[in-house]
Formats: sequence, structure tokens, C-alpha cells
Amino acid sequence: MTIENFTISTLGPQGTFSHQAALKVIEYLQPLEISKELSFEKSISRVFRAADNEIDLAVIPLENSTAGSIGTSMDSIIEYNRQGMQIIAEIDLEIAHYLTGHGDLSQVTTIYAHPQAYAQCDLFIDNKLNAVDVIYTTSNAESAKKVQESNSPAIAAIVPQICLDLYGIPMLAENIHNSSLNSTRFIVVSSKEYVIQHFNSRVKSKSTLLIDPRDDRPGLLNEILQIFAAKLINLTKIESRPSKRRLGDYVFYLDIQADISHPILQDCLIELQKTAQIRNLGSYNRIV
Repeated sequence: MTIENFTISTLGPQGTFSHQAALKVIEYLQPLEISKELSFEKSISRVFRAADNEIDLAVIPLENSTAGSIGTSMDSIIEYNRQGMQIIAEIDLEIAHYLTGHGDLSQVTTIYAHPQAYAQCDLFIDNKLNAVDVIYTTSNAESAKKVQESNSPAIAAIVPQICLDLYGIPMLAENIHNSSLNSTRFIVVSSKEYVIQHFNSRVKSKSTLLIDPRDDRPGLLNEILQIFAAKLINLTKIESRPSKRRLGDYVFYLDIQADISHPILQDCLIELQKTAQIRNLGSYNRIV
């Protein structure tokens, strides 16, 4: 099959951390001498729908190191995996916030910020600008546009680095986030076999499994975990999600440091199949 271009979708608008993560994917694909077309959707659900239809691959935020997992992303990859969608790569993106404005700190009276951005920078705001009004926006890009459209030194916004470049706005303060260890994990997903095969060219460092127990009894989760422990396979994430069958019924989402094709992991899966249904949501490597 001759591929002329890769179409990529992510959560918009331009200037978001999702945009930054998508640019890393485009850079990773640079050795392919084909065009890469990036488009933006208004919600995570729409990004998944695009990847299930006309778009080749999508870049999705999955979890933040301080805020935790994004339920919509987890539930969507579980749902669309039934139609063949897989996780084909992951990206860990350092989250750094900047204060932008046309004046200086002493002149700022109003700050525009996405709620999550503000929550991750509130210590700086309280210490340096505790008398300002904070107006919430729907995205970091919208915050940046408020500064771009205003020449008032009283207006400032909390934005990522990409917004400074995209909207040509000046920086008042850098690295204003509360934690220097703040990062977001993104996954790259696709339902297109030719895309999946391109990313399957080498041994994978991680796999994500969905474990659906056949019954509910004391000690069941411990039995599942012991199967991996006995084979010295490291689990980097385990989280329960509602099965959506009935109240109190759950499935388990596991990240495992092993390629799904590894013989030891295959032995684990054979043992697990005695008590649970298993789906592989993808085996993949990290894009750096």
C-alpha cells in the first residue's frame, strides 16, 4: 500500500499541550518522506471518533502526574479497541507554565487561565499576585488570545511555551508551576492496520491490558497480581474502571513493562485466562 500522507488529530485548539505532544509525533515521523497533516477536535471523544474513521492516528492525553487519570480517555480506548484501535506509542510531556502579558507583574490586575493551569500555578499567583482577579477559560489557547487581543498591561495569562511562539506574546515570568515534576502522559492510537504495522517494527517496552474478571470473590485481585509477581513482571499502573454492565462491576486496566509477545508474559496470560477475559489494548514504545 502506497501512503502519501499521515493525518493526525488531537485535542484543540492550537497552543495546547496536546498540540505540543502531536508535534513530537510529527517529528518522530519525519524520516518518512510523506506529508503529515494535523487537525484539531473540540473534545477527547471527537478525537477518538476521528481516529476510528478518516484520521490515521490520534494523540490523546491519558494521565497527569498530579491530577491523575483522564477517565474519558481510558474508557474510550477500551471501547474503540473492540473495533481494532490500539495504543501504538506513548509520550511523556513535561508541563511548564508561563505568565504572559504586555506590562510587568506590578501592573497585572486580571489573569486569564484554564482551571487546570491555574490549579498547577496557584502558589506563584498567591505569592506574587494575590490581589488579582482570575477569569477561567476553556483552553490555554483562549487565555493566550486574551493577551494577544489586549494591549493593556493589566491583563495577563497562564500559558504553555507553545502559546508564546504561536501568538507572539511577551513573557512576564517563566516556570511558574507549583511542581517541577509535573508531566502528562499522552498515548498515540490508531485503527488503521498500515499505521499500526509501521509502529510495530521493533520490540516494545510496554503493553496495556484490560482484565475483565468472570466473577467477584474475595482475593480475586490478589490472585491476578500474584500471577505477574511470580513471573517477575513489573506493573506500572493498575486502575479499575466501571464495566458499564451494572453498579459495582469493574474491569482492571493494567500497564505492564513487557512486550505482549514475550514468552513469559504469554505464560501469564494463559494463567489469567482461567479466571478472566483479557484484551490487549496495545504494545508500544515511548516517543522522546
